[in-house]
Amino acid sequence: MLKPKMKTPATHKVFGRRIRCQLLRTLFSNACETSIRVQIFARLSSMKTICAVSVAMVEAPRSEIETFAFFKAIESLIPSPTKQTVRLEKAGVKTGARGLVNVNENFQTNIEHIYAAGDAIGFPALASTSMEQARRAALHALNLAGRTISPILPAGIYTIPEVSMVGETEESLQKKDTAYIVGRANYRENARGRIIGDQEGFLKLLFRQADLKLIGVHVMGELATEVVHIGLIAVMGDASANLFVEACLNMPTLGMLYKTATLDALQKFRKSQKDT
Repeated sequence: MLKPKMKTPATHKVFGRRIRCQLLRTLFSNACETSIRVQIFARLSSMKTICAVSVAMVEAPRSEIETFAFFKAIESLIPSPTKQTVRLEKAGVKTGARGLVNVNENFQTNIEHIYAAGDAIGFPALASTSMEQARRAALHALNLAGRTISPILPAGIYTIPEVSMVGETEESLQKKDTAYIVGRANYRENARGRIIGDQEGFLKLLFRQADLKLIGVHVMGELATEVVHIGLIAVMGDASANLFVEACLNMPTLGMLYKTATLDALQKFRKSQKDT
């Protein structure tokens, strides 16, 4: 199997700007090890079955045609957020780009007694956020007390390995000209990580250099969508690096990655202080 090229511009768009190249390299590496061929931005031209084996003609972005023989395949499609059969225009509901429904902070459409949430209104279009948006919309519709949804939302990708993040990225901090410190911890150096046999997983924490507040969490590996929740609560609580240094965590657990990554960040911080 040919290894995918890791630095092509197309790879930066696979999961959007919120996922860094390091995550993509690890994901592609795991795909190759499990005999999975990843085709980015490719379109299925035709497919037929010959002697119980499926043969597909795939058109690549540069109009190149490739032929694949396989037993099982998964095609990822970008769904339309609002089906034409819904006929929103009949109710007077206005939609914007790509058919997305425009809503206010209470998830009301331009027709105040009609609400919309989830994929229909666009980003982040996740199961967790969609459920919370619908709950807030119902509270407002019933005139029950409720706050607006938190702007700090986790994102999870249920691939093998899992990918999850919350908060800032290095790119976003660089654009804001915010000085930051990166702390890293690898699953293979964590007792629980070694027990479950994850050699590629990692946790990356981003701390604001001025006050060492945690502002970004990135995880790839086994149970990443669970591990990120520790960081989510810390970011929502405006916690600093001291939280993980002082916390006594169960051992062996993947939660210990936070202590390891924080100590790594503090070591880099102290070094930067000495250099200046």
